[in-house]
Amino acid sequence: MAGIYFPSHSVHQAIRVSRIVDDYLTDDEKLEQMLIASLFMSKVFQALREAKMNTQSATGSGVNLHSLMIEAETEVGVYQSPASMDMLNRWHRYHIEREQTRRRRYCYAVFYRMTSGNIIS
Repeated sequence: MAGIYFPSHSVHQAIRVSRIVDDYLTDDEKLEQMLIASLFMSKVFQALREAKMNTQSATGSGVNLHSLMIEAETEVGVYQSPASMDMLNRWHRYHIEREQTRRRRYCYAVFYRMTSGNIIS
């Protein structure tokens, strides 16, 4: 298994220094992405507070990140339900799914950076 293991500090360093913003996005898309990320984090922190946990003690069983992400996307108005996605043609659905995945990865990356970098602890 030589060559597969990466020390955790190397992984954390790579996450900290890697870029999470794409250059091809318009200013409106970047702003929308940041808005969803901030709403998502606010919802997660509120849920942690209600569950009497913090970011270090959370085990994943008390807070459903996926449902909070859907709430944030719905609040901004960009959420597409699986039923509505099924009614789209293949290429349009692929485009929407790719945008959705990009936005969610950005939100999770920002949340991870904030909670693991001791910016918020």
